[in-house]
Amino acid sequence: MRLAFSKSFVQEPCNHKLENLSATEREQIVSRLVQSVGVSPQQAATEQDGTLRFTGMPNGDLHMLTLEAEKMGLSVRYTKQTLIEIC
Repeated sequence: MRLAFSKSFVQEPCNHKLENLSATEREQIVSRLVQSVGVSPQQAATEQDGTLRFTGMPNGDLHMLTLEAEKMGLSVRYTKQTLIEIC
């Protein structure tokens, strides 16, 4: 049996907020942020639904990426998912 829990919250930018960005503009910004924190192309893969999935990304780099996104005026939604399997 599996139990799944999910909790989300949105962190709004602390100064100005970028609004009305197209999906392409947002992707370009995120791509530049990912490169700026030193994530290698081997660590990132785009899935069919457009999700950019990272493997082996250090927590510090992930934290820096989200802080930089907030500084640039982007809202960041954090979602924590927990999956428990009872055997």
